[in-house]
Amino acid sequence: MIRVHLVHLLHWDLQPHQKLVLARGVTLLTGENGSGKTSVLDAIKVALGVTKLDGNRTIAGYLGKQAAPVAMVRLVLDNRPAEGTRRRPLDKLHPSFGDLGTLAVVFRSDGEKHWQQDYYVLDGDVVPIVDRAPGRKQGADGPKPLPGVTAYRQQLKVLGVGDQ
Repeated sequence: MIRVHLVHLLHWDLQPHQKLVLARGVTLLTGENGSGKTSVLDAIKVALGVTKLDGNRTIAGYLGKQAAPVAMVRLVLDNRPAEGTRRRPLDKLHPSFGDLGTLAVVFRSDGEKHWQQDYYVLDGDVVPIVDRAPGRKQGADGPKPLPGVTAYRQQLKVLGVGDQ
C-alpha cells in the first residue's frame, strides 16, 4: 500500500504554492466552508489518475483561477518498507527506487484556457517542472514525462491504485 508523504500544489485553485506534509497515520483536513479542503482532495485524485471530478468541479476550473501558464499537482510517496516486511511499495515499478517516489501531473496552458497534461512517475522527491522556453526540447533539462494518461494509469495500477 502506498502512503502519501507530501502534497505539493502549484497554481491549483486559489493557492499559488502550497505544500502539505502528511504525518504517518491519519491526517484530518479541517477548515471553514470554501477554505480549500475539497480542492486538496481533488488535487490528490488528479495525481492518482482521475481525469473527471465529482459534481460541478472540473480540473480546468481549478486551473483557471490563477493566471499562470504552468500548474502542478505532485504527490511524494513514502517508499520505506512497512514494519515487519522488506517490501517497498514502489519496488513493483522498479526495484531501485529510493525511500521516496514522486507522482506528478504538470499542466501547461496554451493561453486559450486549454491545458496540456504531462504525467510523471519518478524516483525521489522530484519537481518535474523545467523551463520550456522556445527552442528547448521537452525533457532536455529534466525528467521525461510518460507518453500520456493511459501509461500513467498503467503505472498506478501496478501500484494497486485502481480506476475508482
